[in-house]
Formats: sequence, structure tokens, C-alpha cells
Amino acid sequence: MKDPGELLVKISESLPKNPIIDELVMLVRALFEENQQLKQQVKEMKQEIRQLKDEISFLKNQPPRPKIKPSKLEMPNNKKRNQKNWKKSSKNKRLIIDREEKIELLPDQIPQGAIFKGYKKFIIQELIITKQVTKYLLAQWRKPNGKYISAKLPKKFGNNHFGPTLQQYIVYQHHANRVTQNRIKSDLQNKSIDISTGQIDAILQKAACQMKPEKEQLLTVGLKSKHIQTDDTGARHQGKNGFATVVCNDFFTYFKSTDKKSRINFLEILCGSKIEYVVTQEALNYIKAYKQAKTTINCMQKLLGKHFNRESWTEFLYKNFFGKKTCKVLTEGALIGTLITRKTITSKTILMSDGAGQFNLFRHVLCWIHIERILKKLVPINNQDRKERDLILDNFWTFYRELKTYKENRKKCSEELKQSLSIRFDEIFSFHATEIPLAKALKKIRDNKAQLLLVLDHPKIPLHNNASENDIREYVTKRKISGGTRSQNGREARDTFTSLHKTCKKLGIHFWNFLADRFTKTNKIPLLADLVNQQIKLVINDP
Repeated sequence: MKDPGELLVKISESLPKNPIIDELVMLVRALFEENQQLKQQVKEMKQEIRQLKDEISFLKNQPPRPKIKPSKLEMPNNKKRNQKNWKKSSKNKRLIIDREEKIELLPDQIPQGAIFKGYKKFIIQELIITKQVTKYLLAQWRKPNGKYISAKLPKKFGNNHFGPTLQQYIVYQHHANRVTQNRIKSDLQNKSIDISTGQIDAILQKAACQMKPEKEQLLTVGLKSKHIQTDDTGARHQGKNGFATVVCNDFFTYFKSTDKKSRINFLEILCGSKIEYVVTQEALNYIKAYKQAKTTINCMQKLLGKHFNRESWTEFLYKNFFGKKTCKVLTEGALIGTLITRKTITSKTILMSDGAGQFNLFRHVLCWIHIERILKKLVPINNQDRKERDLILDNFWTFYRELKTYKENRKKCSEELKQSLSIRFDEIFSFHATEIPLAKALKKIRDNKAQLLLVLDHPKIPLHNNASENDIREYVTKRKISGGTRSQNGREARDTFTSLHKTCKKLGIHFWNFLADRFTKTNKIPLLADLVNQQIKLVINDP
């Protein structure tokens, strides 16, 4: 946004000279300056109020503002290992030996009467980084018609002046090690490679363009899973606030950066590269659930089975003079209809999130760790309230561990155990608290019982949303290092390689080896989507 002061000067210069206009401009300018002063005063007053509140709490012997600590639900058990039974694991167990060399003793170093007892192993790891500049002399021949034919470079080079290993190194440093482009340039120049920042940027964008189709396949295949997880975070673009949304589970990760976050935006992400709007019975049921007018429902009823593209859908909404909220509900319903029609999402798909409203779709399940934060944020005002909150938290953690045990022994679980856990949930969170904030927190948890206990019917789904939280943390780190992206190609490159990098890690593939396979075009590593599909089928077939 432009500076209002500068904008006011430009407007005043463009207007004709008139005493009344000049006075009006001076008045607006004075109001603007006064507004700036008031904003600064409000900011200072907020800080002062916070300090005074902390001081009052101290004088009343009340606890200070809470510092929310990490959840204890998924902390590992700190049990001391049995020193007697503990054995040190081999450090060289996973190493692949590339070269073997024997070192012999000189004859004068061997004492008389000594007996040869074989060789003692000693393994040394080394990293060899060498610069290699090759000049290829391509034979040229002139044909009788005057045209020339030339010998071709090896296939792995294409028409690039930079070899596949160098390109692999640049992509790996930038996307896996989070090294900025100017630092990569400095590093390569120190190794006697003549390259510019523009050439590095071109390599990164070209590589992303080539690998984008493989990244898009991950979403199509990944949505076939029984459950998916999602989250979003800030991702600045062109100096403006934007958002990055992750869709993932234990086998794949898919990122998409957009300018806004909403339910419509999330559904469009699930639709992939081709966005359509289809009116189906599921879409109609969604619209009815939001209690739209009968005329609106009748209008949509007549369009059952009809497909729209973005332009025709916008035109349809405009011609019918629907309100803003109605347009939003209709668009969400039509996008759900698209996903159902394509069988991208089914009635059995389970979606886990942190509870954000835009993700409350399909068979929605909540994260227990995020629900725990509701209780941990409470600030008790006396000892009785503190005891009640701590009691609820203890019961919360105990119940969570019971659910984990249920998941681990799912094949032995009975219907009676499910009923027992459901009753136990009601007992814990029906506690009559004396503190109003705690009572409200418990009511909120009770209201979300169905979304929290879906794990009883589907023990394979996780209890927490840590998978998406860990994936999205990559964007938080990148945001701190480089701020944001400047071009649409750069934005897509960030989404592409972060998705591929995270997916490789989940599939047990070294990202360095994956890049080497794709840049040299050896294609020994199968498409990641095929590997994800194999893992999903194994889970589906596992009872």
C-alpha cells in the first residue's frame, strides 16, 4: 500500500488550483497526521496496560501471564536404559564401501618368526569435491546442399553449459540446505566455477518446471489415502502476505502457496490444476445445511449434474444476483461436488486439522494436542481453580495414553472397550468446574466428542496433527531466512521442491540421490507417486 501522505500530495497536485480545495487538502493532511499520532499513543498505552496488569498480578500474588510450554502428550518416556544389557551399535553398519586398499608392511618391518594373521579393518570416509571444465569439440560437416550437420553432446547434458551434477548441487543447496542464491554463487566461485546469480536462478526455475508434474501427481495419488492431514502458515510473496497450505500424511507431502486462505481456497487446492464446479446431490446437501433460501435451492436443483468452468460459474453467480454469503456457500458446494465426481474425495475420506474453520469438511477429526492447548492457556485465579485445571490435565493425559494403547492393540480391541473409552471421555469432561473459563473449555471439548473419538472406529488415523505441523515448519524456517518469493515461477519452485524433498524423506529416499537420478535421466528411482500409491495400498489391505 502506498504512503497516504505521498498519495495526498499527488492528488493535490493533479487538482486545479482552488482555495477551497487547498483548505480541504490541508484539513485531510492534518487529520492524517493526527491519526498517526493517535495510533502511536494507542500502541504505547497497550504496552503500558500490559505492564500494569503484570504488576497488579504480582501485587495480588496471582500468577503472571501464562507461557504455554510444549505438549507432554507425545514426549518420549525418559526411562533410564539398562546399562547391563545396552550395547553400542555399529557406526559403519549403513556404509557402502566404494574402494578397498591393502597396505602391506615392508620386509624390513616384519620381525623374524612373525606369523601373518590377515588384515585389520580401518574405514575412512572422505568427500571429494572437484571442479571439472570440459571442452567438447563437436564435429561439423557440410552437406552438398550447403547445410551443416554437427555431432551431438551426450544426452545427460542437453543444451546446458552446466552439467547435471552442478545443477543437482545448486538445487540441493537451495531447497534442502536453505542456502540463498547469492551464497551459492559465492561458494561456487570459490571453487572456480564461473556462474552468476541469474544463471543460478534460471537453473532453479527450469528444474522446478521439469519436476512440477511429478509434484502434482503426489496430490492425486495421496488423496486416495484413508486419511489426510492439513495445515497452513504465512508465506510472503512479492512483498505481500500470502499463505502456504500443506496436504499430507505419512507417505506424501504436497504444498500450495496462495494469496489468501479460506474454505474455497482449500477446496480449489484439492481440485489440483483443473478447477471445475459441479452441481451434485452432495453439493445440494451442503447448500441445504447452510439454510439457504428456497428459491436458491430450487435454482441449484435444476442444475444437478451440470459442469461449470471458472468463467461460466462466475457469470452464473453474477446473473442470478446472489448475495456474498450465498455465493460463498454455492461455490463451496460446487467444489465439493467436483471432488466427489472425480472420486478425489469419497464419503469415507477422513481429514485431520488443528480445528481451523476452513478445514472443517468431510469426516473431520481434531488434533488432541491442539485441544490440550485450550486447557493449558487457562490462568487460574486461586488454588481451587488451579487444582481443578491440573486434575483435568492429568485425566486428559491419562485418557490420551489409553487411546494410544487402543491404537497399538487395535486388532484385539472389542466393542466393550470402545464403549468404555467413550463413557470415560464423558466422565472426564463432564466435570463441574467452579471457574467459568474452565467450564467453557470443557464444554467445547464435549461438543467436539465425535471428532475427537473417531479414532475408536478408525484406529489407524493419528491422534495428533504433528505430521503437517512438522512439514509446514519448513516454510517458517524459509520465511526467516529469505523473507519470501518475488516471482510466480519462484513461488512454484519453492512449492515443488519442498513437496518433493519432504516426500522423499517419508519414503526413505535420499533427496540427493533423487535429484541425481532426475538430472542425469537414469530414472532408476520410480516416480514418487507410484511409490506413494504402493504404500497406500499396503495400508488399505492391512486389516
